[in-house]
Order: sequence, then structure tokens, then C-alpha cells
Amino acid sequence: MSVANSDRPMFIGWLVDELLLAVLSHLSPQRGYLLDVEVEEDRQTHNALVVKGLHSLTLTCRKLNAVATPCLYACFIQTWNHLEATQLLVRTLTHKPELSRHIQYIEFLKERPTRREAAMYYTPADLEALAHWLVAAKWLVPDMWSPLLRNRPFRCIQWEYTDSEVEEKRIWDAWNFTRDYNPVIFTTLVVISLADNLSEVATSTNNAIQATIAFKRFPSNCGPRVLRLKGGFGNFIFGTFKATPGPQVSPLQDYFRISTQPFDSENLESSVHMEEIALEIFDISSERFREILKPCSSLKSFSCRWSPIEFEKYIRQRPPQQMIDLPALRQALSKLSKSLVSLTIDPLEAALLAGTEMRTEALGSLRDFTSLKELEISGLVLWGNCDTVENTKLRLSSILPPYLRTLRIKVEWTDHFEHALRILLSEVPSLLPHLKFIDCSWRLAPRVIAEYFTAAFAKNGVKLTLSISEPIREQLR
Repeated sequence: MSVANSDRPMFIGWLVDELLLAVLSHLSPQRGYLLDVEVEEDRQTHNALVVKGLHSLTLTCRKLNAVATPCLYACFIQTWNHLEATQLLVRTLTHKPELSRHIQYIEFLKERPTRREAAMYYTPADLEALAHWLVAAKWLVPDMWSPLLRNRPFRCIQWEYTDSEVEEKRIWDAWNFTRDYNPVIFTTLVVISLADNLSEVATSTNNAIQATIAFKRFPSNCGPRVLRLKGGFGNFIFGTFKATPGPQVSPLQDYFRISTQPFDSENLESSVHMEEIALEIFDISSERFREILKPCSSLKSFSCRWSPIEFEKYIRQRPPQQMIDLPALRQALSKLSKSLVSLTIDPLEAALLAGTEMRTEALGSLRDFTSLKELEISGLVLWGNCDTVENTKLRLSSILPPYLRTLRIKVEWTDHFEHALRILLSEVPSLLPHLKFIDCSWRLAPRVIAEYFTAAFAKNGVKLTLSISEPIREQLR
């Protein structure tokens, strides 16, 4: 007899934990950030409801409390609607340290509160107690206690350090600045220091947060795998950085020790094995590209999209000021030519916004990128916006990497591009034998030509995807 037909009552206690966990898996916050403003607002609204629902479940009964508590603590999202939430969480974790093992994701929303708002919840005594909890955590630096004990009172303006306390000075200076100007963030640093299983952080750029993540001593094979930054490298940028932790330290920790800390950079330069760096930018200089890629000795995936349309309120003030220096980007990527597997470069939106006044040179040949298998670029990247007729005479086979499998090109369908595609067709078997897929569907192609190219590439084992334009007479029917 099914449960629906049974007159007997059903109790939560009868349900196995696995079933409850399967249900609770659908009550999981969506991790951010998202570039689209409306979608990001929907995500934040969804997360607020999820957290509220999980909290309610922990208050229902012992069974649900035991099952829902790990889900509730797995993701901590700091908002400015409840400034006291972070402080309450720290109090809970200091009284029940075992709960900190559940924390896997921390997210910061919006900017800092006003001093008046922060003063309502944080007294000087509270901040000093938080500092002691910070120092008591495990760190990769020799001695975090001595600077705290030497500089009394705790909130003195100028701290003194010994000549050997280079790393300690950098960390404490970042902490003290955050303590004075953003005590809510300062409190969250304690949460980070206690979270040994922390794997992902989403935050605006903040030296104290990055220093805390970079120098916390995580257990073996633990540590941050994903760090999402809002703002920082260049103007109005979203950055996603991914790496797999090792037995000693997470590559992300090494990366941010090099990129944000001036000390010991010569010894650590180009020593980090990263998996992915993805950037959404409005405006960026060639020097910033070098700084971002400087710590990497290997990188599997790099993506850079100029997305000024998503930053509309800033566009009204001015277009991008920096020249789109694609050759400089290629030079910065050249040291990763043996490890890079996937590459995306899309400057179209910024180029359209800047118009013809901004000269853009082509990226250059990628033939020496022998590991590159997936490539997503635009005609602007291939040929630049200068001397277009001459540039499109360059054979695609002389630009594309030799072991390429997947190619996506955003390009206007013109006679010049059609000519370049025709030459590529004849050279695929000998110069690009591994190529299996080409996507040129960004703009419409005439039906007759599209059908010819699709069939011709298919004979060479390449699937060509095109958007087909209908003849005018068919559109009028």
C-alpha cells in the first residue's frame, strides 16, 4: 500500500538521512558573482530565501537540525542588511569550533557600511578580541603574536616592527586598515581564519581578505580552489581564479602572495600552476595583463572579455581609455604557450564603443601554442581593425595553433572572410589535421555559400556551424 493511501501518520524521524540530504541539496545558494545586473539581483534574492529556509529548518526538530546545520553553515553570505550576522557567527564559531568545518563558501556583497552603522555593533573591546582570535589561527608566517603584543594599545596609529617582520607587517597593516574602516570585513577575516575547509570566496578586492587567504595554513590538500574578485585589476573587472590545492599549499595562495605582496616576489615569480583565469573587463592596460599573468608558470585556461555594455552607467561618462593592446597580451601569454589548452579573447564590445578612432592591432600568430586546443576569438583579434583588406589575406592556418580542435570566431560575413575561409578549407588536412569544429554563426551567411562550406568542411571531418540568411523573396512570402 502506498503512503498516499495509508491512514497512518508520517513522521520526519522515519525518513532516512540520505533522503533528507537529497531534498536539502536543492536548498543551496547560487554562487556568484554574475555580470548581468538583473540576473545578479535574482541570484541574491534566491540566496536570501534559501538561507532563511535553512535556518527555519534547523529550528524545526532535532532530526532536521542535525541534517540542515551543515547545509546552513556551508555557505556564508555577508550582507549589509544584517550587520550583526557576522559578529553572531563568530561568537557561534568560537563557542562551537566544530561548526567551522562546514564552511566552504564565503561571499561579500556591496561596499562597506558607514562608521556610524559599524559603531552600533563593534566596540574597541570587540575588535581587540577579534584580533586575538585572528592571531590564534594557524599561519604560514613565523610569528603573528609579537607585533600584537608589542604595539599597545591595540588601536594605536603607527605600529612598530622589527626588520625581520616583513610578512607580518604587510598582513597586520592590511588588517589594521580594515579594522578602522570596515570592521564588518575585519570580523569576517576571523571566519576565514577558522574555516579549514574553505574552498571558494567571492569578494571585492580587499588587501586584508587576500592576505588572510594567502597566508592561512590550511590542512593538506585543502584550501581555496576558486576566488572570484569584483573590482581590482584594471577598471570595473570581474575576475575568476581557479586552482587545485596541493599537499603543502594551494596555488591560489601562492598566486596572491606574489601578485599582491611585494616581498619575496623574485623567489616566487612564475612558480604557480593555475587552472583558470577568466576576466570580464571594462578598461585595462597592457601592464595589468603582465601583472595578472606574472605569477603563473603554467595555466590551462585563460579568458578575457571586454564587457563595457554591462557597465552602462560608466559608459555614459566615458568610453574605455586604454588602447586594446592585443600584441602585449600575446606577449604576456607567450610564456604559457606549452600549457595553455583553452583561450578566449573577445574585445568586440569595447572596440565598437571606441569606434574607428582607437587603432587595434591583431593578436599575432598562435602557431607556437602547441597545447592550445580550444580557441574563441573575433575577427578583430585575428586581423585587427587596421588595413582590413591586407590583413584578411593572411592565411588562418598561419595564425591558428597546430593542434587546434575547436574554433569559434565572431566576425562579420564579408567577401574577405569568405576568401580566408576558402583558403582554410584547402589547408585543414595538412596544417590543421586535429581541427574538428568551427563556429562562425555570429553573423548571417548567404544560404548557397553556407551550404557549400558546410558540406566541404564535412568532407574534411570538420563540423562547420553557420547562421543562414534567407533570400529576400523568401522573407516576403
